[in-house]
Amino acid sequence: MLYGLLVAVAIWLIGPFVWLFITSISYQRNLMARPLSFIPPEITLDNYKMIFGLVRFHAEGQAAKIIPSML
Repeated sequence: MLYGLLVAVAIWLIGPFVWLFITSISYQRNLMARPLSFIPPEITLDNYKMIFGLVRFHAEGQAAKIIPSML
């Protein structure tokens, strides 16, 4: 019984992270489709490309402000 409880708690704690990952690689139209599928029919990495592009843009913007002030 203790192991069953531990497994249930582990699934409860890990579940949101799995859901975040699944939704991050899914197209929005697939997320709004009914019935909902836990395995996306189409996978995209465009969301990650957009986020990493924004991070790089922000970092370059900060560097452009900091480096001239150090000279």
